[in-house]
Amino acid sequence: MINRYTKKHYPIKATKVELIKFIKKREFITANDLVDHFRYKPQSARVKLYALAREGLLTSWVWPEQWCLTQQGEKKYQYYVKKEEQENNQ
Repeated sequence: MINRYTKKHYPIKATKVELIKFIKKREFITANDLVDHFRYKPQSARVKLYALAREGLLTSWVWPEQWCLTQQGEKKYQYYVKKEEQENNQ
């Protein structure tokens, strides 16, 4: 990813697929889990979680800093798993 203001290249830490699989595996996550596992900065981890929530893939649970997949997130996870299986079978 390239910052449009500084024109510096910043590597993507995790794709949406990787994040969804990680959340599915753990069931509930916090921004600190993304910091520990993917080496996000704390603010970047929160922004990433809120972005996935805006897409309808996550919802906050128990208290605002704990997140889990929604039904739409579960469907997206199943889609990625099925797609991955099809690619491996070819």
